[in-house]
Amino acid sequence: MAPEQFLVGIAILSLSTSTGSSPCQTENKGMLNCSKRNLSYLPDSIPRSISRLDLSSNSLNLSEVRNSLHDFSSLIFLNLSNNYNNVLNSKTFAGLLKLQTLDITGCSLTFLDTEVFKNVVQLKALILRNNKLQYLQPAHFSSLRVLKFLDLSFNNIKMMDKKLLQQLENIQSVQLSGNPWTCNSSVYPLKQWLKDKKVSGVICAVPPELQGRDILTLTIKVPNIKELLRFRRSENSSPTPLNGTFTTTSSPQKADYTWQYLVGVLVGAISLSLLLALAVKCKLFQKYIASYRHRPLSEGDYSSQYDTESTDVVIAGRGWEGMPPSQVRNPANRDVNEDDDGFIEDNYIQATDKKEEDEDEDDDISFTLQ
Repeated sequence: MAPEQFLVGIAILSLSTSTGSSPCQTENKGMLNCSKRNLSYLPDSIPRSISRLDLSSNSLNLSEVRNSLHDFSSLIFLNLSNNYNNVLNSKTFAGLLKLQTLDITGCSLTFLDTEVFKNVVQLKALILRNNKLQYLQPAHFSSLRVLKFLDLSFNNIKMMDKKLLQQLENIQSVQLSGNPWTCNSSVYPLKQWLKDKKVSGVICAVPPELQGRDILTLTIKVPNIKELLRFRRSENSSPTPLNGTFTTTSSPQKADYTWQYLVGVLVGAISLSLLLALAVKCKLFQKYIASYRHRPLSEGDYSSQYDTESTDVVIAGRGWEGMPPSQVRNPANRDVNEDDDGFIEDNYIQATDKKEEDEDEDDDISFTLQ
């Protein structure tokens, strides 16, 4: 074999070896196709400056450090569908600040961290179809201010919170079919939201009477404010349809508790009334009340209780004989309506007392003159 032919053979072998070492293929528009390559780890041959990457239908576990996407900061399109990524956290998409389209279809997701989409602030299309999600919170989409397309079809979602619907107000297109929607009075905000977005094909799963009905075709009684703020109904309540209008019927257990409270209040009120009636008829109670009844005494009562002689005797017995009559207050002449302010006025002094006082003054004067 000539040396030239040998060198050409080595070149061809090296080229085929290098081509076979990279399982991904570059397609149109800069798409790097790594789909269906039975990958468990991200190949090192993938350029970190790639803008479009398809990793669908592999066995990648993004929770492992080796499969971190942090270095792919130029990605604007990422397809992770049909990988077993049942756990996604706030670090999964960290660093993907330019990402606009994210496909996580068929990844057996049952739960999403509330900060899982915190870093993909430029995301415009999010595909979460064919998973096992049951409930989404407003915090999941708080950072997705420019999101225009959302696909949540074929999950286990039964109801969407009103706050979540408000968070998704800027959505232009949405897919919600294939979920077991509960069509009771709490579905009213969802119906209004679907009507505004012109979305149809959202079918009721329960109750059995409405199974297969489109939510937009239902006639639903407008719930009160509490029902609007509380969308997840308690297990003790069940919807009762009546000509397409829904009311909520409380369970027998809840009704029993309500009757017990009413009976307790009624028995307490009757018992209190009986106790008050017995107390009013009791003589001891009447005497107790009568002791607080005051009435002004008539002038005759004052005269009988406070005559001049008894007053003199009391004063004499107490050693007040030397007190001038002007300082002695006669209760017989006391006005019933006046308050005792501690001062003695002239109209309390009787005429006889005043005459005696004048005689005493004359005696004192005559004695002084002698």
